[in-house]
Amino acid sequence: LSLNSKQRDCHLLLDDANLLNLRLFRPPPPPTPPVSDHTVPILLRPEWQVQMFDWDLTINWIIPHIDGCKFLKQIAQSSEVDMELVRACLRVLRHHGVLAHVDVFRYSNVYESTPLGKELLKTKEG
Repeated sequence: LSLNSKQRDCHLLLDDANLLNLRLFRPPPPPTPPVSDHTVPILLRPEWQVQMFDWDLTINWIIPHIDGCKFLKQIAQSSEVDMELVRACLRVLRHHGVLAHVDVFRYSNVYESTPLGKELLKTKEG
């Protein structure tokens, strides 16, 4: 009997009256980081697959509003749910590996490299 067995438990008979039961548990995953206001949630599975799980009612309500373009505030407005509740729901979905977050990319913004980036390209070429 070993703790390395597939069952991860071990039963040791100490004497006629005492039995020691040991079980090895995996360490809990690290806490999920808080959801930022400026990240866009993306479902990692199809929506119908996510809806099959027995989620909280609020999570089921906001899942159709997660489209990969809206950020936290827009999801809260379109689903008519409080922002803090949406934040908590997104954190739960992320904890279970159903959701990922990417940074907001706005087409109306102007993105340009800094002088440091230009210097990096120069040194790589030469």
